[in-house]
Amino acid sequence: MLPFDDVLGKMIRGGIDGAYPDLQINHGAVQISGGKLDGPLNLTFEMAGDEAVLTREISPQISRTSSPDDILHFVLVNDAKESTMVFEQKALRGDLSLRLALPAKFWKDELHGFFFFVNHNGKDASATTYRNYVQ
Repeated sequence: MLPFDDVLGKMIRGGIDGAYPDLQINHGAVQISGGKLDGPLNLTFEMAGDEAVLTREISPQISRTSSPDDILHFVLVNDAKESTMVFEQKALRGDLSLRLALPAKFWKDELHGFFFFVNHNGKDASATTYRNYVQ
């Protein structure tokens, strides 16, 4: 097992509730990132036709750890179709909105989104922010 896979597995296991064989994922407790960067502020996640629409705000306070060139990363999960998509380097912190076309298998089901920022050199990240979308 690669070190990345081991760490990711530990972060995901933190979001599993129940006892075997009745396990359930507590999506809101899953953390796939962590660090000292500020997370997305007032993040909204909606669908408009076949596009995921993300909006967020910039903090009015000056942050010592975050920068406008921090890169937004996110993972979308469709439990009903057992499908996951990973998005890297699609937007910067300074971009307050993002529209992204999704494949048809993501259009009409509940989606779980895990969002976080990584700084430009990849050495630090924010904690994961969870949002879900229900049609």
